[in-house]
Amino acid sequence: MSDTPPPFPQQPAPPAYPSYGGPAQGAPPPGAPFTPAPGFPTPGSAQPKADIRPRARWFWIGGLVMVLGVVLAIVLGVFGVIGISDTVDDFARVSPGTDEVRIDSAGDYVIYAEDGSFFADVQVLSPDGEPVTTSRYSTELTYDLGGRNGQAVSTFEAPSSGTYTVTTDTRIAIGPSVAGELVRAILIPFIVTGLGILLGLIVIIVTAVKRSNSKKRAAAAH
Repeated sequence: MSDTPPPFPQQPAPPAYPSYGGPAQGAPPPGAPFTPAPGFPTPGSAQPKADIRPRARWFWIGGLVMVLGVVLAIVLGVFGVIGISDTVDDFARVSPGTDEVRIDSAGDYVIYAEDGSFFADVQVLSPDGEPVTTSRYSTELTYDLGGRNGQAVSTFEAPSSGTYTVTTDTRIAIGPSVAGELVRAILIPFIVTGLGILLGLIVIIVTAVKRSNSKKRAAAAH
């Protein structure tokens, strides 16, 4: 009789059941790196920056327009004052007494007192010796430029060009009215300054409104 134990009966294999915890069909194997789907941002990746229009540099452009307007106004004002100063320097001048004054063209002329007086007794004779009527200057007109200061006291109409004889009891200057040049020297720079500031503000305001709308559209798109 043999001492070898009888073999154990072979156990049947367990039935195969469907696995629900395994990887889904088409999924990467365990340990494979994560690959996002097309168009899906990866973790930590930066979002694309919204394209905001118009650019912020338009704020600087608006400010530059205002600065240029002020600078241009200053330049125009300086040139205006220089022009008036040149006109005043070219006036004919007569000290107390009688002197001859050359007038190059017919027209209206103003007599300015340059000694601080508000009135001057002046007689004017035309080139043919006829008296020329003078009238009191109706408005206030003064200048103080390049060391010269004057007050318009009277006006007269020269009938023709030529040499006029002038008699005065005070120091006077004779020349055209500088009222128009004074108005232009003040008004034009003022207008240029206003236009420059207005245009600059329009650029800044329009830029701010459009950029705000662009930001809202970008936020809605995300």
